[in-house]
Amino acid sequence: MTRSIAALFHTVPGGLGRVGQLKTEVPMVGLCAGFWKPAARARGRVHHAGVQKPAQQYRCRAKAHARSLVKPLARTERSPYDRGPWGCAIQTLSFPMPSTAQALYEPLNVPKLVAADLWVVDGSEIWFHFGVKVPFPTRMIIVRLPDGGLWLHSPVAPDPGLVARVKTLGPVRVLLAPNTLHYWWLADWAQLFPEAAVFAPLDLARTAKKTLPPHRALEDTPSPFWAGTIEQLIASGSIFTEIIFFHRPSRTLFLTDLIENFELSRVRSRWFRILLRMGGVVDPDGKAPIDMGLTFFGHRGELRNAVTKMLAWKPDRIILAHGRWYDRDGEHELKRAFRWVL
Repeated sequence: MTRSIAALFHTVPGGLGRVGQLKTEVPMVGLCAGFWKPAARARGRVHHAGVQKPAQQYRCRAKAHARSLVKPLARTERSPYDRGPWGCAIQTLSFPMPSTAQALYEPLNVPKLVAADLWVVDGSEIWFHFGVKVPFPTRMIIVRLPDGGLWLHSPVAPDPGLVARVKTLGPVRVLLAPNTLHYWWLADWAQLFPEAAVFAPLDLARTAKKTLPPHRALEDTPSPFWAGTIEQLIASGSIFTEIIFFHRPSRTLFLTDLIENFELSRVRSRWFRILLRMGGVVDPDGKAPIDMGLTFFGHRGELRNAVTKMLAWKPDRIILAHGRWYDRDGEHELKRAFRWVL
């Protein structure tokens, strides 16, 4: 049951899919759970020569038709997540979606000032496969450190115009993957800025599905590169680790996937809206996706301690990787989003 919940509800965020995939896929787990029975019963009410055929005769035909629509991705199309979080094989059913599934936070690939020495960059959509193939908006955070160098959190696709704009803000000193999912473009940025120090979660070297650049492990204490300006702490679940950051000068908290907050008014795809509601990540009540919450089931105490520390920082705002971020009432939003663990 747990595997089915995770495969059905997962809305993994970040940079691990194949860019450009233009369809949403729903896992095959539903086929054996009766998802196709209503269609089969509907077929069973068809009359032939005035005689109603029993639904049972058509149920297998309906399932066979469903299976004909479902196929594993070809080997060249497989993404890092084709086997699901527990290693179980997942076949998927594809539904057509618009080429851009949601209205993005334009302007894209432009640093937008949040506070002194703090910017966000909204990037293009990325499409991932983790049991469910869905599109996600991307967002990078840029902090200018006291020495003038730049600290880049969760780098988005390195659009040439964006790279040029970043260079005008200062030299890139730090490139950072904030969790075990948001690392897809880390190597691309490291190639562009070989002098930058690269940081990533300790577990990422073992789980990454793409070659990582040489990097240092993120710990509970800040690196000397940003100590005194940015605080941090680690939240670890059974299969997921995120490093949480707090920018002291602006009193801004940086969360990547521990809160997702999608605005349905921006989502064009009906299927994606359904999946977001199922995952529990819809504005104004955004929170951790249901399956991600399950990974903290045996680590609730550690997560509660992390939330308590976040609240002690008294953030004014919270920047998220996916969906509408909170430009005010940071403490209130934290208590609301993490009420399930407090």
